[in-house]
Amino acid sequence: MKNSLISIVLRAVLLLVIFLAVFCKKEVNEPEVPKFGTLVVISTPTGAAITLDKNSTDKITPATFTNLIVGIHEVALFSAGYNKWVGNVQIIGDKTQNLNVNLSVKCPGDNIIGNLNLPPEINIIGLKAGDTQVKGKANNVDTKKYRVVLWAKTDFYYVQPLVSNPFTSICGDGSWYNSTRSWDRVVALLVDQNYTAGDKRIEHPSLAPNVLAWDEYPAKCSPTGIVGNINEPPAIKIIGLKSGDKRVSGSADNTDVSKTKVVLYAKTDYWYIQPIIANPYTGICGNSGLWSNTTYPWNRIIALLVDQTYIPQSKVSDHPSLASGVLAWDEYPSPCTPVGIVGSLDSLPEIKITSAASGWIKGEAKNIDVGKIRVVLWAKTNIWYVQPWVALPYTQICGNNGFWENSTHSWNTMVALLVDSSYVPGATRNYHPSGDRGVVAWDQYPK
Repeated sequence: MKNSLISIVLRAVLLLVIFLAVFCKKEVNEPEVPKFGTLVVISTPTGAAITLDKNSTDKITPATFTNLIVGIHEVALFSAGYNKWVGNVQIIGDKTQNLNVNLSVKCPGDNIIGNLNLPPEINIIGLKAGDTQVKGKANNVDTKKYRVVLWAKTDFYYVQPLVSNPFTSICGDGSWYNSTRSWDRVVALLVDQNYTAGDKRIEHPSLAPNVLAWDEYPAKCSPTGIVGNINEPPAIKIIGLKSGDKRVSGSADNTDVSKTKVVLYAKTDYWYIQPIIANPYTGICGNSGLWSNTTYPWNRIIALLVDQTYIPQSKVSDHPSLASGVLAWDEYPSPCTPVGIVGSLDSLPEIKITSAASGWIKGEAKNIDVGKIRVVLWAKTNIWYVQPWVALPYTQICGNNGFWENSTHSWNTMVALLVDSSYVPGATRNYHPSGDRGVVAWDQYPK
């Protein structure tokens, strides 16, 4: 009896050990359930705007969404001339789900809108900065023969929503709409069947062949026209610019905008063309004289009004207004004329450091002809080093006020020299720079 009881207990213990071993092994080896998956959305036609779970995604088809939480998600597609599509998709962990949708036509383009004996018209309606949908209306058109093409301006004009789907259909009531990527300016063209879109343009899109009408946001800007009185001297003005701005705007006057353009230069160590050398010109609106473009960081900005003989350069060391083909110019802060006499030439030349902050030096000079005299800066650490560097040793003096300024590397002592044409700068000095030939005056900080 005792042996039987012991046998039963041993068997129970053995079964418990086996159970625990199997259970623990299952716990240890059981893989973690994936929590995220991927969704690929494709539509016919492409270029449909996508919302996911009723939230705008700023994406258009075809598009891929990664790291979506496992479960059911609602997808909606919007495309000009097609019915809205809404559906659900099941996301499975570590899997890619493909959603392929054929959009149904909403408004057949088989109608005559308005009067074909009148000029075709197109208008952008209700657009606001930051919108990703552009809509509008066409008039006096046969929708079987005419279509809309959208262009978004950033550094260039880019066709919208994408080059593989550049055309926007016009509905039977004349309305049209489509998605667009980020933009500073949007142009809507009404085009015929011979129009060729392409990917991007430098010139205003309305100048292309087979464009029947166009509209633009903000403020329609005609690429041709005469602004002001061409018998008066051409003029240009920078408007409303503030330090740190990434866009420069202004106006031109007394010019034929088909023959003149604006060129922007930003000053840091050199003058650099803006926004890029591949797109150096800023168009002028023929109906208003207004112009606007983006720019990289700057200490000074200059806007040149140039004719067709002007040759743009990627960067220049001299003041950009000195180039051939420049008709007029403006500058921010306060225009700095590269020629002129400051003070009295009968008095001794003078130079003064007025501000010596880290990385930037300012000052003024007087009793000089700035066409013959320049500033050279030297920074002292272990020895004296020319500033900002030996490839660009001279600092321009403004002929209208004697002001000068430039960037500098780290320093313990700063010397500003006023020098004539006999001066030879060099890279370093072991002695005080004021002892060089060609130095007509100097100042130092700290004194």
